[in-house]
Amino acid sequence: MRVQSAESGALEARIRAWGCLNPIRLDVDTGAEQANYLDLVRRGPLNAVVENGGSPLLYLVDAVTPLAASDRDDLRRRLANRSDPAWLGVVRAGTLEVFPVGFKAQSEPTVTLDAADPRAPLLFQGLVHGAWAPEIATDTVYHRIFELLNETLEYLAPPGCDGRGTEAASRWPSQRGSSRAPKARGPRRGRPSWRRSP
Repeated sequence: MRVQSAESGALEARIRAWGCLNPIRLDVDTGAEQANYLDLVRRGPLNAVVENGGSPLLYLVDAVTPLAASDRDDLRRRLANRSDPAWLGVVRAGTLEVFPVGFKAQSEPTVTLDAADPRAPLLFQGLVHGAWAPEIATDTVYHRIFELLNETLEYLAPPGCDGRGTEAASRWPSQRGSSRAPKARGPRRGRPSWRRSP
């Protein structure tokens, strides 16, 4: 069942109260900006999505009519299949309820904020930086990748490395516990060497 917005443009004006700007509409055809959401445009209850850094962060349902919990959980699971760390926001009269996108049912929202709440204008950035749930903050993924890259660099090129890779090579699993470089193998017996006698 589709939940229709009360009037065209009303949603954009209302969600500004929570710091959500430039939403991409999903309930009407708007053109090329919907290219990444063709599976969602005019299908189901979604009305819009707000991106962060070109990736979806907050999907929005303008619930001017009640949205059943079962429909909401089905939508959360469908969005989870898109593999984006995102949220589902249900916009009610003066209130935004935010649920994490995921496969587990959740009856209560993670965040509920009235438009008049002093924290409301910071809600969107709070979702980006993990203020409401650090384990699914979008920038947490990028920070972890950066940490792993640094750990790999320190492992392969530790302080004091001579730049030729000799020390780093000794740290590979096959060389652990040995301070000597592996011996080069000569030609196998019974086979002529590549070098020819003059």
